[in-house]
Amino acid sequence: MSTRRSFLAGLGAAGGVLSLPGLARAIQDTSSPYRRPKLKITDVRTAQVMAHGHQVHVRIYTDQGLIGQGEATDSAVGTPPLIQGPLKRMLVGQDPLNVDHLFERMRTLGIFAGAQAGQYVTALTGIEIALWDLAGKALGLPVYQLLGGKMRDKIRVYCDSQTEDPDDPQAKEKLGGIRDMGFTAVKIDVDERDDPNRWDAVNWTASNAEIDKMIRKIAFVREFFPKRVDLAVDMHGRYDMTTGKRVAKEAEPFKLLLGPEASETTFKLSAHEYRVLHLATHGFFLRDACGGPAAGGTRGVGGLSGPLPVPVENPLLLSGLALAGANRRASASADGDDGILTAEEVAGLDLSGVEWAVLSACDTGVGEIAAGEGVFGLRRAFQIAGARSVIMSLWSVEDQSTRAWMRALYEGRFDRNRSTADAAHEASLAILRDRRSKGLSTHPFYWAAFVVAGDWR
Repeated sequence: MSTRRSFLAGLGAAGGVLSLPGLARAIQDTSSPYRRPKLKITDVRTAQVMAHGHQVHVRIYTDQGLIGQGEATDSAVGTPPLIQGPLKRMLVGQDPLNVDHLFERMRTLGIFAGAQAGQYVTALTGIEIALWDLAGKALGLPVYQLLGGKMRDKIRVYCDSQTEDPDDPQAKEKLGGIRDMGFTAVKIDVDERDDPNRWDAVNWTASNAEIDKMIRKIAFVREFFPKRVDLAVDMHGRYDMTTGKRVAKEAEPFKLLLGPEASETTFKLSAHEYRVLHLATHGFFLRDACGGPAAGGTRGVGGLSGPLPVPVENPLLLSGLALAGANRRASASADGDDGILTAEEVAGLDLSGVEWAVLSACDTGVGEIAAGEGVFGLRRAFQIAGARSVIMSLWSVEDQSTRAWMRALYEGRFDRNRSTADAAHEASLAILRDRRSKGLSTHPFYWAAFVVAGDWR
């Protein structure tokens, strides 16, 4: 029995085979049946192992001592008898270099034995990989070269986080390790087979409490990683189509827009697609005289000082939000994106599908008071546009307190299923209690800035 080295030497394949001339010679040598390397399959063996679920490993032996290795997973339970029985009988004595011919022979002859799906396809997959492995070894070429050549030098992989529970005290440490390793994609599992919120073990439709728990996990991980890191969510096929659609809809808000993408133009084009609009940015309201630079640590906009236009025909021009490019507004064209989204522009949008417009910025609830008309500002603009509830601030808000208040707001709404009004009320109380327990100032500036207008539910 010859060795792999002697076999390749006999083919003249050693030395420069990966060069273009070498590849051309290999193709020429194998293009005609009478010049093709003479190999016959002598045996097929299998091993079923438990790795990430059941896997089947396949080895195909030849009369020249070369062995092809293959593997397959999913529907692998019970495949060894199928491979070692009817499929092996179709392979022994055949030329392993006729990969497509052998694959189609096994598939068509097994059409009434289950070759359309399931275990049969898993068995075919393991065998096909082993056949290609043999072909590559026989010709001294990597399999990718036989299948058309290399497309890239490296591939992107994701990391299965193994943790996504906000209540896990080690969760942030584990996620930090993934981030520090430089992964650009992370997968989390949001399904729980033993979730106490599940009605019963055989019900494929998730309860409201199950879905709320899934969304909480998604929000926790999405907030931890920067936007450049993509987030994948796995439900392991445990739910029906109705649940899949509901989870997809609930997860829409986490397609966040950050940095340069959070532009005035992007907001106008895509805001109507979301049920929850969360705008964490800088806001402004131009009174008779703007106070110049914004106070440090707040979410106000500085640099808008100077005399106001006289007269101001539309008071909705006095309120707005700063988006990407606002610091370069002086160089923007007259009809271009200047990064300033005014209340007037918001009022002209169709936001009838928006349930929550959360304005996490300074002075978003403040506006121009007109006799007999009320307050003209961002609140009125979002409601004119159709948003059901607007969550806004009554003064310049401090960053740290705002961040904590917003977290408490979403936890109350999505974790504890509170109404909009109750979630906002409990968020304010949570900040007040936390500051009191730490001996910090309990001035309303820190906990009472945000209020809700619109639908309280």
